[in-house]
Amino acid sequence: MLKENQDQVTIRSDVLSRIGVFYRDLRRGSGFANKNWMEMGHSYEDLSRDAWLERVHPKDRGRVSEQFSRHMRGETQEFHCEYRVRAADGSWRWLMSAGMVEERDKDGTPLVYVGHDTDITNFNDLRDALETARHQAEEHAMEAEALRGAGAVVVSSLDAPTAVRSVVEQLKLLVPFKTAMVCEMDNRELRLVGGSGVSPDEDWKTLVSRQTKVMLASLRAKGPSLVDDGDRHQLFMPLITRGNSVGVLILEREGKSFSGEPVRITMYMADYLALALSNARLYSRMQQRAEIDQLSGLLTRRAFMETGESIVDESFHSGRRLTCLLLDIDKFKSINDTYGHPTGDQVIRALGGMMRETLRGSDLIARYGGEEFCALLPETSVDHAVEVADRLRANVEKCEFTGVEGRITVSIGLAGIDHPPSGEPGTTDRLSIEQMLKRADRSLYQAKQTGRNKVVRFAGP
Repeated sequence: MLKENQDQVTIRSDVLSRIGVFYRDLRRGSGFANKNWMEMGHSYEDLSRDAWLERVHPKDRGRVSEQFSRHMRGETQEFHCEYRVRAADGSWRWLMSAGMVEERDKDGTPLVYVGHDTDITNFNDLRDALETARHQAEEHAMEAEALRGAGAVVVSSLDAPTAVRSVVEQLKLLVPFKTAMVCEMDNRELRLVGGSGVSPDEDWKTLVSRQTKVMLASLRAKGPSLVDDGDRHQLFMPLITRGNSVGVLILEREGKSFSGEPVRITMYMADYLALALSNARLYSRMQQRAEIDQLSGLLTRRAFMETGESIVDESFHSGRRLTCLLLDIDKFKSINDTYGHPTGDQVIRALGGMMRETLRGSDLIARYGGEEFCALLPETSVDHAVEVADRLRANVEKCEFTGVEGRITVSIGLAGIDHPPSGEPGTTDRLSIEQMLKRADRSLYQAKQTGRNKVVRFAGP
């Protein structure tokens, strides 16, 4: 009968072991291990007492030991934990373990412990793979959103510093860095446009002195360059559009070098930065063409009126003198009719040059339209402006033009804001730029009517 009972117990323990159950008689030191434990190359002796804890992963051991000890002290109804166990071959397996003390003595000391282990290694691998896929999907979504944001910035902003700052902010969401600098190639010289975390003067000058060769090499190679100096790491990324290098992006950080994914993402963002610089440069050229008269090289009428209004307003509020000059080439239609429009163009180009040479750099000079030119002379009284204008008139009269017989002359009208000696702001009538030009035009008309080739100042209301 005893043998039969022992056989039944043996059968039952084998069955239970195969389904993951283990049994420990803590009083007698007997029991059996489960199939999972034995398939890892361990025996029941390895399960006894605290020997099993030595095989738990160091990162899990403290947590597992604490939860197991609490249950053995009777503080919890059961033990339940997931952890890694080292197999005899050195590999790690994940177990989901549950157990409980089935019997205690009168003092509460555990006598019998029964538990169940499930190998969840494959499940955890799948869970890790799913978590990795989810994380990658989030990163790709963030990358797509950052790229979309960078693209929106490039489309909406034609101001290079603003666009650069916004694109760099999008880049920082994806690639951690300490500082970023975006430099534009301008007439074969690198010029700082903007960035993040930099002091424009100190950091830029220091970088140029240290890494000019690396930056230029990156531009020539049209590919990224890495510089690792101890714990300090730099990435130089050329900004290329339509096959031409327009600048360079420099990222710097400490600790981890730039490689792999960060470099790939930075290359994408570099395309947007290159496009931003290219668009801003094109816009600047177009704006310059709109503001500069291509024949005379002076400001256009529109640009003169926009800037002139603020100069007139400043004169009124500050109490400083201001004179407006309006010049017209005498008998210009006759010059075009007699010598042809190329000669007329030659005269306009020459007059633009003479006005720049005669007037000051602080004076606002423009081609007002056709053969008319205008200028604003800040901090200049009308008396002094008469001297300047007459000098300009005389210079034109002395100038010889190829293929033109006789002299070419100009008539000039002046109108000014002459504040009283006190110089108190607002003590004279406030004029607009249009009103000053109208007064100068009346003076010019008088110069034309009284013989041309003269300077006339505004004399009355």
